[in-house]
Amino acid sequence: MCVVTETWRFIRDHVFVEGLFAFAIALAAFLLIPSANRIDNALPAIILGLVGVIGIVFFRALIVVPVLLDNQRFIDIEAVQNDRDKLAAQAVPRLEIQYWPGIGFPFIDDWLKDKETPELGMCRGYRVRVHNLSKIVTIRTVRVWLQDIQPSNGIRLIPCRLHQMHDNPILVTEFALEFDLHADGYQDVDVVWKETSLNWREIHVWSVPYGLPNRLPQLDYNFTIVAEGEDVVPCNKQFKVSVDTEGLLHFDELGIG
Repeated sequence: MCVVTETWRFIRDHVFVEGLFAFAIALAAFLLIPSANRIDNALPAIILGLVGVIGIVFFRALIVVPVLLDNQRFIDIEAVQNDRDKLAAQAVPRLEIQYWPGIGFPFIDDWLKDKETPELGMCRGYRVRVHNLSKIVTIRTVRVWLQDIQPSNGIRLIPCRLHQMHDNPILVTEFALEFDLHADGYQDVDVVWKETSLNWREIHVWSVPYGLPNRLPQLDYNFTIVAEGEDVVPCNKQFKVSVDTEGLLHFDELGIG
């Protein structure tokens, strides 16, 4: 912001008010002049009023404009610093485990156990989302683990890696165990599922690689899920896994472990 621009803006904004003030002074002086001499002194009174307008406005501009420029300079410096801070924060790679059951799919997924025999009932599964919060940096070799189950009761499954949504290789030995997350990218990860029936009393963990003992007795559990990658601080979150009296599986966020 230059001095000329700010001075013109100040004059434009204040000339009307200052002009009225100066005109009032000139009018008062004009009325004080004896009536016989008013016509002869009208022009000097008008010139006096104009000079007053110009003088008052510029005098105030000399005082006010430097203050306005200093304030604007401070605001500009603060805005630049805020922009730098935001860019610095966006450049830091950071993972976050997210779970938004309120939107339904893909966090909650229901499907027929067998499309050709629907009488076998439905299944319900749950997923979490791993999000790269950086707007600039790609995070390499991200791995998502089911790190802990409580109560463990001698479960041999943990720790195990969790299955990526839509990772369906032809060979069961080719499931992906890690992935890259580009800036502001995310990957949905399968966690747990169960048949929606009282007849099925096992909970299945979506673990990889194929062949791990991934079935749990129908109890209430606390799961701890961890996401990690290259040059990034691991993050974790805890969830409660339970089954209601109708045989329906539930998956609720508890918070950061």
